[in-house]
Amino acid sequence: MRSLWIGSLSTLRIILLMQGISSSSTQRALVNLAQPSAEINSNTNSATESVPQKVFKPEKYWKVVQPDEAIPRGLHVRINLQTGKKEAKLLDRSEQRLQKKIYPEDLKMYLKSMKNEGDNLNMTEKEKIRDMSSIQKEFRDFDLRPVKLESHTIQELLETFRNASLSLEDKQNSLKEMEYLLHQYDVAQDFVKRGGVRDLLSVLEDRTLRPDAALALGAALQGNPVVQAAALNARGVHSLLVALRDGCGPHCLFALSTLLRQFPKAQRSFLQEEGATILSKVFSEPDASQKLKVKVVTLLSDLLVERSQAVGAMQNDSRKTSYSEVDLLPSMVQAGFCEMIPRLLGSFSEDVREKVLHALHALVDHCKLDKLVPHLESLRSHYRFRMYEESTDVPDEYFEGLYKLADDLVKHITDVNHTHGEL
Repeated sequence: MRSLWIGSLSTLRIILLMQGISSSSTQRALVNLAQPSAEINSNTNSATESVPQKVFKPEKYWKVVQPDEAIPRGLHVRINLQTGKKEAKLLDRSEQRLQKKIYPEDLKMYLKSMKNEGDNLNMTEKEKIRDMSSIQKEFRDFDLRPVKLESHTIQELLETFRNASLSLEDKQNSLKEMEYLLHQYDVAQDFVKRGGVRDLLSVLEDRTLRPDAALALGAALQGNPVVQAAALNARGVHSLLVALRDGCGPHCLFALSTLLRQFPKAQRSFLQEEGATILSKVFSEPDASQKLKVKVVTLLSDLLVERSQAVGAMQNDSRKTSYSEVDLLPSMVQAGFCEMIPRLLGSFSEDVREKVLHALHALVDHCKLDKLVPHLESLRSHYRFRMYEESTDVPDEYFEGLYKLADDLVKHITDVNHTHGEL
């Protein structure tokens, strides 16, 4: 039998695989037939061979090939000598070679197989198959209205919000929906054209609605110069500072922050409105949370760094000139932040202490901080220990950064004190 197969498949490689000598009844003898390029049929020498009506569908595992199934190219084929049946499967990754050509004979075989399978469908199965014309008619019958654009949605929300008869709850819901949409740059600019910024600023006078109005305003202002300019022209800095003085809290501080950042004209208005003094009062309120205090410190510190970088830039441009006209440091010192900010160093939060250390770096040349040296030295020792807590060889980057902040402050303060002592 083996010689018969070798004779009829002279172009194929025959490998006899034996699983070892065993008395087990499950032992199998297999012949692997590698089929790189041509379809295999055990009766290729027979002139009376019938044309296969089906195409074998391979899997990752060995499957028996039925007599009426044609084997596509590129499969792993073998003869099971125990059963005498032909088996085939997909090639493994290690032996698979992608064939990017479509062979005409394979295509004809597949098309013929599809036709035969279609002819063999019963009426129930054919009823399930729908032609393209019926599908197209069904789509025409649909009421496919155009999707509403966000700009139209924000317009509708604004019109609804302006309705005097709208309930308080509905107004709050409208503001929340506005906030979601106003994060989008173009929608926020369209909101400005419709006068929405003035509406939000006027709502800040309502203690119930002001938190949601401030969040919506902050979403529109964030990184959007067009909205920032519109808010400034509508006296936005003044409105937000009044709301903060009236207890608005974190939401109004967020909106103020988005209005001031990267906008020196608004920062100049902040100085004219004595913004640093108002923020110092917010900071000193008995019920002010640590979170709110940290946000105040972070905002002021970021504005100092922003100005320092702009003024220190090499190029002389209008931006540099604008920032040179805005000096926040004197008003911060006068408002008492040199004494207030160090109080937060007592926090157990590393994140809070990090923000305070950055703020002190910005203030170190303008505040008398010599009484803070013992505390800073203690923090420096703490961070030196935390640097190597996990590994004695490689310092932790985060705590190494905090260590350098504390160390720089200690050195700067002591050097300044030493210089003043000599003088």
